[in-house]
Amino acid sequence: MLVVCEATGGYEAHVLEAATELGIEAHKAHGTRVRHFAKYKGLKAKNDPIDARLIALYGLQTENLVRYVPPSAGLKALRALKERCHDLQVMLQAETNRLEHVTDPRVLKNLKASIPCLRPTARCAVGLPGMTLGEGAPCSGARGWLDTGDKPRYDI
Repeated sequence: MLVVCEATGGYEAHVLEAATELGIEAHKAHGTRVRHFAKYKGLKAKNDPIDARLIALYGLQTENLVRYVPPSAGLKALRALKERCHDLQVMLQAETNRLEHVTDPRVLKNLKASIPCLRPTARCAVGLPGMTLGEGAPCSGARGWLDTGDKPRYDI
């Protein structure tokens, strides 16, 4: 028996993990290859039942499919840290962009306190010996208006 599933942005991970735990061989099919296979077979319609049949047919008729080998724990951790680093870089860019449009002085104060906290973490060099994800970044002033004892007022 061979389990074949299409790579779908991480949703296939649970199926592949379950197959591996049960000792069933599995293959993670690249979406583009499955689409080309569908074109070769003359299949143009696309919905879940058709896709399921197509992927099963792909598994039956394609020779030498590479069997799935689960990533090591270290590789999983490195991928998670890389994703976190990317998220922090996006966050830093978004906060920096907000500076151009902020009108409330309390929000400006908060942004100016938060951005320096994000800088060291967004420059993460994960996976290298002695490098961390910016642990211990000095962020005590990042609360902005909350540090002053002021409370936001909503005038309606």
